[in-house]
Amino acid sequence: MTTTPARELEARVRDLVFKVRRPVNNLLHGAYASRFHGSGLEFAEMREYVPGDDVRHIDWNASSRSGRTFVKHHIEERNLTALFVVDVSGSSRFRASGPSRLERFAELVGLLGFCANRHRDRCGLVTATDRVVTVAPPAGGAAHVEHLMRTVLAADSEPVAGQAGPAVPLDAGSDLRPALRMAASLMRRRGLVFVLSDFLLPEPMPELGALASAHEVGGLRLLEPLEWRGPAGGLFRTVDPESGRLRVIDGRDARTRQAWTAARRQQAREVRGWFDRAGAELLTVTAEEDPAEALYRWFHHGAAAAQAPQRNPAQAAPRT
Repeated sequence: MTTTPARELEARVRDLVFKVRRPVNNLLHGAYASRFHGSGLEFAEMREYVPGDDVRHIDWNASSRSGRTFVKHHIEERNLTALFVVDVSGSSRFRASGPSRLERFAELVGLLGFCANRHRDRCGLVTATDRVVTVAPPAGGAAHVEHLMRTVLAADSEPVAGQAGPAVPLDAGSDLRPALRMAASLMRRRGLVFVLSDFLLPEPMPELGALASAHEVGGLRLLEPLEWRGPAGGLFRTVDPESGRLRVIDGRDARTRQAWTAARRQQAREVRGWFDRAGAELLTVTAEEDPAEALYRWFHHGAAAAQAPQRNPAQAAPRT
């Protein structure tokens, strides 16, 4: 029986949903709520004081009228919106081994999206190359999170009639500035914006800074170790997936490898500088890392402390 593009896409989504559910339920959902707070508190109930209650929550008016001590109990008013801006340009198809970068983007959208859904936060999506490709306005529900994951995965699938997310040409360039402007227009109140890319693109300023001044912005940079180490031990033919330019690299030459590493370190400094100037956080995750564990460290310790120094080659680049 021949597998149709629609069935193939649905199978990929189903497998990925199954993969992300366990870490969300067992590891991430509580850390997500601790890291990203709601907009305030709302009254839940008035109940009689029991030892251990915070005395600051005692309602003295109600207590004096009744002759017993009562406390007000509040719960966090979440009502947050989490928006994912995902780079689906040609370089997002890169894979050295295992899943492509685009598939890892979809996994991160699932991990963060299902965390948000557990806390009744809404999620939306903007995918982009050097232009906006798809927009999914913020909405709630697990089915909507699956829809966002499907939209990201569909960017490198064959076009499927009736499915969200058109296939994107392999040579599509990258420039996140139009997508960041679109993100700003979708966010009506302060919320969370996660930007997923390899950030091999033009400087996304001033759009990144403007977005970070109004919302909590986090960059998630996904890299393959091969991109940092470079090829070694022979002649390698490489093709830029966005420009189509062909290049032959001599991995046996020490100077070539040194120049490769120096260029990647400079690139890392530039990207770090963009986020530092914008007042936003940047987390770099490599293909060797478990994305759920990387997110867990980020939620607890912040992006700077969340890097895995032994496994993350981007740490070789000093901060600006």
